Amino acid sequence: MITNNLGNYSLSCLSKTKLNLNDNISFNSRFGCNGFIRHARDKYLYIVIPKKEVDEVLKTIQTLTDISYTFDNVLDVFKEMSFEYRYT
Repeated sequence: MITNNLGNYSLSCLSKTKLNLNDNISFNSRFGCNGFIRHARDKYLYIVIPKKEVDEVLKTIQTLTDISYTFDNVLDVFKEMSFEYRYT
């Protein structure tokens, strides 16, 4: 089943300071792509995206384009745009 990405399922936390990922962090639902990011004045953005959602998007890309991407490929694009990231 192929669906449009209308919900942009993710949870996020904006912070002015670097957070310890082992701490209890309060994440909020965000909608509307990157609008809230562009207007944020915080330095750090923490995002939670379930692996199931990532796998489904990568599978859809392969179905539609016959191009196979891995999650690491996607993170390499972020690195090229000079984003610092860490994931667990």
